[in-house]
Amino acid sequence: MQKIRQQKILLIAAAVVLALVLVVAGDLVGNAGRIHHGVKVDSIALGGKTPAQARSYLNSELTRAKKHKLTVTYGKDSWMLDPSSMDIKYDVRQMVADAYQIGREKDVLSAASTRISSYFKPQAVMLRASLDETRAASAYQAIMKVTDVAPVNASVTLQGSDFVVSEGSDGRELRLHAMTNLVVIAGLSDESTVTAPVRTVERAISKQAAQTALEVAESATKDPVSVHYEVKTWNLDMAALRKLIAFKASNDLDKNVADLSLPKRKTSSGVQLVPVVDSGAVAKNVIPLMGTTVGTAPVPAKFSVSSGEVTIIPSINGMGADPVKLSKDLATQMQKAGGDRSVTVLTHEVVPEFTTQKAEALGIKERVSTFTTNFSAGNPARLNNITLLAQALDGTIVMPDATFSLNGTVGEANAAKGYQEAGAIVDGVLESQVGGGICQVNTTLFNAALYAGVRITERSNHSLYISSYPLGRDAAVSWPSPDFKFVNTLGHPILIATSSSKTSVTVSFYGVDPGYRVVLSPGVWVSRTPAPEQKVDDPSLPAGTQVVKQSGRGGGKVSFTQTVTKDGALVFEKTFNSLYKTEPTIIQVGTGPPAQQPAPTPGPTPAPAPDTGNPKPTPAAG
Repeated sequence: MQKIRQQKILLIAAAVVLALVLVVAGDLVGNAGRIHHGVKVDSIALGGKTPAQARSYLNSELTRAKKHKLTVTYGKDSWMLDPSSMDIKYDVRQMVADAYQIGREKDVLSAASTRISSYFKPQAVMLRASLDETRAASAYQAIMKVTDVAPVNASVTLQGSDFVVSEGSDGRELRLHAMTNLVVIAGLSDESTVTAPVRTVERAISKQAAQTALEVAESATKDPVSVHYEVKTWNLDMAALRKLIAFKASNDLDKNVADLSLPKRKTSSGVQLVPVVDSGAVAKNVIPLMGTTVGTAPVPAKFSVSSGEVTIIPSINGMGADPVKLSKDLATQMQKAGGDRSVTVLTHEVVPEFTTQKAEALGIKERVSTFTTNFSAGNPARLNNITLLAQALDGTIVMPDATFSLNGTVGEANAAKGYQEAGAIVDGVLESQVGGGICQVNTTLFNAALYAGVRITERSNHSLYISSYPLGRDAAVSWPSPDFKFVNTLGHPILIATSSSKTSVTVSFYGVDPGYRVVLSPGVWVSRTPAPEQKVDDPSLPAGTQVVKQSGRGGGKVSFTQTVTKDGALVFEKTFNSLYKTEPTIIQVGTGPPAQQPAPTPGPTPAPAPDTGNPKPTPAAG
């Protein structure tokens, strides 16, 4: 009986195998040259189609999907997308090739298994849709402004005299490729809304890594380090040493960095936060302590101009402490366990930032433009301010295509820099303020820039017309605005040189003459408003009396044109307009009591009358 049962089982198994073989064989014959049953690209069924038919059908469906607008949501935000404008690329040929290979694996049993299971479970082919990064960033820009948040690494900062850890935060970003796939899938399945696929971007430096760096820095700075140079010694205590520590990512260290050793520890990102003795901090906080005791200061190259000629005063190298070497020596000593911790300062040649070679490379050789304005020598404070600003501006280099800003170059004209109170026009009113008079330099600079042919991008006229300047060619400046700006469009560096005397200031541009011919049309009044008259009652003046307290100024609009040509061809033309306010003529009108009439002048004293015994009245005083 047992043998009979075994034979039945074998017969049943053989029958099942035969049936399967017949099914597979029939399927092979029935789907010869066609994609197998149940194969899909997302929701697009390709089973039973030849590759050519599948390509045509797939193209048709994908074209339909492009026309399907949809809404993308993320939290409370939503955006409308139009796939037809996104230029999504599809690799239709590869998708069809992938679909055709399903059930045609080299392993016969595997192929048979795939074909059989496809009748019960659809076989998916990967959707191959792409959008290049530039177009994706453009198409999803509005979405990414909400979804994308950069990760913030944990960090260590010095607050007072203590190191403090900031744990940072993970970021997030839109998955661009997945977003494109969702757009296509929504179009194929006629979905109206999809949720933006966003993934977490982990911070590279964890709070634990930052804490480790903090502990190393605290240990390195708890004991003082002495710095020696010849017979001089400077002691750096904990507070001073901690100012020298910077914390940098391990993947952002250069070969000259003076790092403090960390304990060996693996991190998920492979990036650690490393405490280093920063050479820049050493140059800022340690070397100045030594003053002129160590070495000599370098002298940068300078330009000197005279009678339109340019010469270079050569730079001079100095000698000073080497901040890189000092930072490494300090790092070594700070990692010593106990005992005396000291370093010896070594000097090296210090090259100035602006060398003779750099000055020569600028190619500044001739005067391009110059302009002079004059003023009265009767106001010492105003003269002081003009002189200070001219000196601050002198020697400024403006590189090609760079934007020059007067305020950005010289900063605020304040009392700390030696500027004094002098007359200035503020909102149409003449009043005293610190730095009054500096507009004289700015006006001179404006005119020199006009004649140089640079492109002036920002200039403001004074609120009141000033007759001592060429009509319409004044330029006001104050802090932080108005400012004066121009772009160096001459193709070569510009040196701004100034000179001043007790009655004049000159601004000149030096460089390489671009061959421009600059013509400034005379300023003309486009419209003009006379000074209004304002009468003010004055009880201190007798009735009927009028006195002019302030002479007024007319206002209006003034226009002039700058025309720049080269070899007869127009380079550019620009019209400058100035709007001037009026200033009233103020007349004091007397409202007091009328003036008394003067008494008559007394005549000659009469001769005394003869004494007749009768008294006479005495004449009144004249």
